[in-house]
Amino acid sequence: MVGGFFYVLDTLLMLAFREWIGVGLHLWALFALFSGYKANKTVRELQKTTTASPWSG
Repeated sequence: MVGGFFYVLDTLLMLAFREWIGVGLHLWALFALFSGYKANKTVRELQKTTTASPWSG
């Protein structure tokens, strides 16, 4: 979480210096990180609720 905070600050710094390609790449990376975080949370919730099947080996 702390790393994400500093990454957002870096994005704002790039925005201040009008480094548009850098801003775009930072926004894409932040979107990908957030999507991965949400997917990981969903998988962990599914793992808690899923029971092992007797046929799963």
